[in-house]
Amino acid sequence: MRKKGRSNDTGEHGTQAGKTSPLQICPESPEQELEWEQEVLEQMCIKPIFDDVHFFNGSGVAMAAAQFEGKWGLIDKCGKWLIEPAFEKVGRHGKDMIFVMTGGKWGILDFDGNWVLEPTLDEDPSSHTISFPPFVRIGEKEGVIDRSGKWLVEPVMDYIFPLDGITRFLCWRSGKWGLKDKDGKWAIEQEHEELTRLWPFEENLFLARKDGKCGLLDGEGNRVTEPDFDDIDIKKKMGGFLCAKSSGRWGLIDRKGNWLIKPDFDDLKMLEDGSFSAMANGKWGLFGPKGKIII
Repeated sequence: MRKKGRSNDTGEHGTQAGKTSPLQICPESPEQELEWEQEVLEQMCIKPIFDDVHFFNGSGVAMAAAQFEGKWGLIDKCGKWLIEPAFEKVGRHGKDMIFVMTGGKWGILDFDGNWVLEPTLDEDPSSHTISFPPFVRIGEKEGVIDRSGKWLVEPVMDYIFPLDGITRFLCWRSGKWGLKDKDGKWAIEQEHEELTRLWPFEENLFLARKDGKCGLLDGEGNRVTEPDFDDIDIKKKMGGFLCAKSSGRWGLIDRKGNWLIKPDFDDLKMLEDGSFSAMANGKWGLFGPKGKIII
């Protein structure tokens, strides 16, 4: 089996300017093929001593996972070991941490060889990770760990959804939603049947449903409106306003919960010119952009 290495940065396997690359034409004889292979090997940046090498990536430091004598480690662009080959498997890596398996268990190792997370996980955490700090799954539960090994979100959640990159986390557990900040503190307590950000209508405004009623909260958990509405249809963002339902009827509210159009209608629609059509008892009427009756 051929070993793997890496060509120089020109992508021409070390050929000199004006000289034909050995890969550009077919060899005319086995001797010529052997001669060309030798030329390529002599000019490689990383000699082909590895069993396997993953692609170098753009994680901020040029590095790649490499397998040597059946074990995996991490090498730099010159083939120097950043992490010695001592692991059964490796997963995704960031600028200073990598997922590794040893003894059949997964953990997180920094580039100084220190454990950020001891190898206690049955699954490869990087399969659930988009970036660092990583999302970690233990069994059927999810958590979030930072670079120091501190749990920002304990691995007890049924589901975690990141917001704003990875600075806030919507967390769902036992049918209840809450919002944790980048320090792992509850910004919005985990006590809501529904917690949905009004994006892109308002990036720091959340629809919160509790005990069958809903209202609006900001990203720090402060109440923007009283939870007096039967429903708020966040799919209908009408020029900065929201359709809200009260006592079984629809109206239109602003972002502070004030009624622009009172809840007297079976349906509401926004028109291209910014006006609103409203239906009651099977009949349609027309409101201006500020809620004034036109028809």
